[in-house]
Amino acid sequence: MLARIGLEPGDEEFYAGQLSGILEHIDRLQQLDTEDIPPTAQVVEIASRLREDEPRPSLTQEEALANAPAAVNGSFRVPSIQEET
Repeated sequence: MLARIGLEPGDEEFYAGQLSGILEHIDRLQQLDTEDIPPTAQVVEIASRLREDEPRPSLTQEEALANAPAAVNGSFRVPSIQEET
């Protein structure tokens, strides 16, 4: 009732069973000894696939804007994407 989830009649038992399974799994995880495991933000090591960020020759501002459909004060002009509220 507090979550305001709309359930069809009879769905309560199905979701209660799923939630019980999730909570049992969490209980098993809490029994693990993680004292010697250092905190991490990534479970799998990530290697950067990007090149080094080094300055190199590129277009001038005028060249970049030359084929723009609309430019204002040295910037691209784009349509507004804000929705009316």
